[in-house]
Amino acid sequence: FMEESFHVNWPAVVVAALVPMLVGMVWYHPKVLGGVWMKANGLTEEDLRKGNMPLIYGGALVLAFMLALFLMTNVTGFGQEDPKFHTFQHGLGHGLMLTLLFVLPLFGTNALFEKRSWSWLLVNVGYWWVTLSIALGILSAWR
Repeated sequence: FMEESFHVNWPAVVVAALVPMLVGMVWYHPKVLGGVWMKANGLTEEDLRKGNMPLIYGGALVLAFMLALFLMTNVTGFGQEDPKFHTFQHGLGHGLMLTLLFVLPLFGTNALFEKRSWSWLLVNVGYWWVTLSIALGILSAWR
């Protein structure tokens, strides 16, 4: 029982860890929602180029890997043994619920106290909704 619930499918975790990076490349591109995000944060493309890119992207990849390990437990842990839960759609459902019940309250609280705009909130929470849904779909289906 315990051994089964703690099985790690490392290839699935690695692929799920790449999802935040790949979705972020598209989502935050200046021609998609990156322009809205930059405006909401008072940033320019020049500001973004000034950062230490190896540190930023390397750190983001490490954090994405840690997130993928946590997400794996969300869709493969206790109570998820039945094969009917081994679908991409099951992971999508988890992505929606995790976004509504975890990400939105966290980002929403920050947005309220930091006086952030609705566009800031929607761009960031929307990114995590898409990212979590795809990553959880992969982890749920690819056991």
